[in-house]
Amino acid sequence: MYQIQSRISTSLVSTSLASLFAFLAMLITSTCAQASPVISLQDWIFNIDGTTHEAWFGDPLPTTGTLLDGYGTLSLEVSGAGTHNVIGYFDYEMYESINTFFNESGQASGIPAIGQSWEIDEPGFLFGDIVDNVFLGALDNSNGVPAGFEDDVAFALGWDFSLLDGESAVIDFTITDLLPTADFFLTHTDPDVDESFYFYSTLDIQASGTPAGPNVPVSEPPVFYLVLAPLLILLLRRRLCQGQ
Repeated sequence: MYQIQSRISTSLVSTSLASLFAFLAMLITSTCAQASPVISLQDWIFNIDGTTHEAWFGDPLPTTGTLLDGYGTLSLEVSGAGTHNVIGYFDYEMYESINTFFNESGQASGIPAIGQSWEIDEPGFLFGDIVDNVFLGALDNSNGVPAGFEDDVAFALGWDFSLLDGESAVIDFTITDLLPTADFFLTHTDPDVDESFYFYSTLDIQASGTPAGPNVPVSEPPVFYLVLAPLLILLLRRRLCQGQ
C-alpha cells in the first residue's frame, strides 16, 4: 500500500511540475515576446561539392528541417574522404509590401571560423555577383550592400573542409530573429522599420557510426522544486523584459 501511494505521489509531483513550467513559460512569452520581423524568402541555392540546387528552378531542398515564416534551421550531411565545399544562399525581403525590397542593408559580425566563407550582396539583378560566386563555389568574403548603400540584400555562408575515412560532416544553416551567440553571423536590416534578422552556420565533423552514449536514468524531481520554480522563472521573466 505504501509503495502504491508513493508512486502516485511521485507521479502527481512530476505532472504538477510539468504543468507549472508550461504555464510560466507561456506567461513569459505572452508578456515579453515581440513579433518577429516580417520576411519572405524569394530564392535559395545550395552548392554541395559542385552540385547546385535552387528554388528558382523548382528543385527540392537537399536538406532536412523546415523554415516557419522564413525562420528555422536547415541541415545537411556530407560524407566521403577528401575535400568538400558547401554553400547555402538565401535571398529574403523584409516588409516588401510596406516599403519595397531595395531599402535594406547587410552586416557581417565576428570572426569566421577556419574554412568558413561568406558574402552579402545584391542578388545579381543590378550589380551583385553573389549568385555567380555561389555557383562557382567561391564566396568573396565581402559586403556589397552595407548601411548607407541600401538595396536588395542576399547573403550566403560556406564551408571548405576535409574528411577522413569514416568521418561525416553535419552543416546547419540557421535563420533567426534572435541575436546569435555564434562567433560569426550575418545581419539583414530594414532601416525604415529598424528591424533585423540573422543568418549563421555551424559545421560538426564526426566519426560515422559513432554509438550513442548510455541512457542515464533521470530521477524524479524533488517536491521543493514546486516552490522554487515560480521564483526562478519570474526572475528570468524580469531580466528578459528589462533586456528588451
